[in-house]
Amino acid sequence: MPGELIPQIIAAILSAVLLAISLLHFHWAGGGHWMVDATIPSTVDGKPLFSPTPKRTMLVAFGLAAGSLVALERGFLWPGYLPPHFLNTGCWIFSAIFAARVVGDFHFMGLFRRVRGTRFSRMDGLVYTPLSALFSLGFWALLVMQ
Repeated sequence: MPGELIPQIIAAILSAVLLAISLLHFHWAGGGHWMVDATIPSTVDGKPLFSPTPKRTMLVAFGLAAGSLVALERGFLWPGYLPPHFLNTGCWIFSAIFAARVVGDFHFMGLFRRVRGTRFSRMDGLVYTPLSALFSLGFWALLVMQ
């Protein structure tokens, strides 16, 4: 039935995009520099707000990969190795994390950021925050549609 395909489509899209972003984080953790200047918030004077270590970047990469697997399994696109309560909890956690990212820190990132005019803030408004909102809604949809 077409209605039964919707969770699978949501799961496939969520998983693919999260996996791609995870791979990008692995690239950065390994010393890559592609798009780094647009991914770290900068202060008003143009200096990076923080410098993520390779270990922390790997942690984010593994978290995104875990989200990809949770979406795949919740959408029945991957063999059911994980118990349903683990998948439900995972969907709630990822939905909450991405919802928090949408709200932001009220200064540099998210819907309520005050610092504007930097390359990061433009990318945040056009890509990062809307994508986080879609991720949050996608994980929430996987919970309520199954």
